[in-house]
Amino acid sequence: MPRDNHRVAAVIAEFNPFHNGHKYLLNKIKDEGFEFVIAIMSGNFVQRGEPAIVNKFVRAKAALSAGFDMVLELPTVYSLASANIFACAAVYILNSTNIVDCVFFGSESGDLSYLEYLKNITETLDFKNKLNLELKKGISYPKAIEHAILSMAQIQNISLLDSPNDILALEYIRALSRLNSKIKPWAVKRIGMGHNALSFTSNIASGNFLRSQLKVGINNIMPFVPQNVFEILKDANSKEIMPADVHLGERAIFAKLRSLTQEQLKTIAGINEGLENRLTQKLKTATDFEDLLLAVKCKRYTRSRILRIILSAFLDIKTKEQLKMPEYIRVLGVQHTKEVLISLLYKNSKLPIVFNVNKVNNLNLSVQNALLHEARNTDAYSLFLPQIGKSGAEYTYKFINV
Repeated sequence: MPRDNHRVAAVIAEFNPFHNGHKYLLNKIKDEGFEFVIAIMSGNFVQRGEPAIVNKFVRAKAALSAGFDMVLELPTVYSLASANIFACAAVYILNSTNIVDCVFFGSESGDLSYLEYLKNITETLDFKNKLNLELKKGISYPKAIEHAILSMAQIQNISLLDSPNDILALEYIRALSRLNSKIKPWAVKRIGMGHNALSFTSNIASGNFLRSQLKVGINNIMPFVPQNVFEILKDANSKEIMPADVHLGERAIFAKLRSLTQEQLKTIAGINEGLENRLTQKLKTATDFEDLLLAVKCKRYTRSRILRIILSAFLDIKTKEQLKMPEYIRVLGVQHTKEVLISLLYKNSKLPIVFNVNKVNNLNLSVQNALLHEARNTDAYSLFLPQIGKSGAEYTYKFINV
């Protein structure tokens, strides 16, 4: 859906941290002739159930310096959610801009027709019935989806659990279909090591590997990130605003969770099937974060899901918040040579545009409350840093223009 003859592509990402694999994807998009490339990026907490390795403002600046034209924020309510909610909210925001033609995503298979085939299966009543049967066996949701698809697909094997980008790609395509969006999906085959690999090939390494190396020393990641991105991360590291680590905030997490009743826990995003009872019981005996994770984790609940639930409880993210779609579009930054994108957004967006959270009094109360919650999440994020940050960062960070 071109607007004023501009071709606009988008990427849904975490940039945790930005690395050469992201740069490769960006180059592939630009090779296709798109004039603008927008990223919608997770806030300060990410889908794996952890604080991002460095705050959203630094990650947005890194992405812009590497060549993205604009960075939008995926609010924490959705970035700290299961794959289907994460994908649906991100696609909803992109669709609401009304300027995006295509959404690109890295994929282990790199085969859009294969992913469309799987998507069509998941939209059938037969699939939903088989999924419910699998869930009743007490296995995890991702495993249940894999088993249900395998029971119906005309293929010998799929391994979605070993292909996290394909899982998200499938969810992006499903979200586009549910919204009846005109945005076209575009799969790009991933290169290098797997998403969670703790090794590397050439100058491409996984985010998981880079995060592990950042906790050892900033110079360890130099071969795997663009030079200008490295300088931005190096500066952040010198200021002790990275690397964030969930274990640094475990006392604050325990203090919050121990103050919650079972009735209060029942309202937290991700908690169902009596999980609040299990969490309450394990909180009585767990003495550190890993102890709590191991105690609560079981065959049905993956480590990432438990992490998301614990952080959602810590941040007071409720199920009802995740069930409604985003009500605003937050622009974290833009390249100064591509500011025409701002005009395009204002002209076409179905949602209010937010640049400065200090200037939102003209927006409805629901949007103001959502932004206030995001500001509290940013304050909470500072508790996971090597040096605890000051309160009110959401109101002091300036719009990024590189």
